[in-house]
Amino acid sequence: MKGADFRQTDLTGAEIGGLTFEDSVFNRVDFSSALIWNSQFYSSTFLAANFHHSTLRNVDIPRAELQGAIFTEAELVKARFYGANLRDTDFSYANCGGASFSRADLTGANFSHANIGLAFFDDADLSGVTLTGARIHSRSLQGAKHLDQVEAPWLIVAVNDEHVGTRDSRLDGEIAQRWLREQAGEGRFDYGALHRVGQ
Repeated sequence: MKGADFRQTDLTGAEIGGLTFEDSVFNRVDFSSALIWNSQFYSSTFLAANFHHSTLRNVDIPRAELQGAIFTEAELVKARFYGANLRDTDFSYANCGGASFSRADLTGANFSHANIGLAFFDDADLSGVTLTGARIHSRSLQGAKHLDQVEAPWLIVAVNDEHVGTRDSRLDGEIAQRWLREQAGEGRFDYGALHRVGQ
């Protein structure tokens, strides 16, 4: 479907599967509690769209305009936002494990208390992103840009331990900032110390 205009439509609880949209407009659409699967939204616009508590499973939204969209408490299972504009988007309390934000502009986005898990952020712009209380895998942010501008007073880092499997450790203050610097390639973080912090 090309050039469709759904702006300000109420799609609360909708089920959308197996569809392809191109150059379509979904500005201020309410997708709350919607289930969207196996669908593509190429070069479409979702300004201030509401995806609260929705599930996006195997969905491609490349090069889309999603500025100011709301993904609070959403399940983003293999959702791909390649090259998308996600400025000022709210992902707080969302499950983003396995999502891809490659080359996306996430300036000012909020991932507070989100599960970032094994999401991909290669070449993504994280200027001014908030990660307070987020759960992040130890390799999630490698390749991301502007990690020095991330706000993270504390976060949870999941590290693979050969003896006990994956283990979570809370990082506070300067330790969190040191870990972020390591993700940016500035120095080497002492993961032994990380385990001690989590005890």
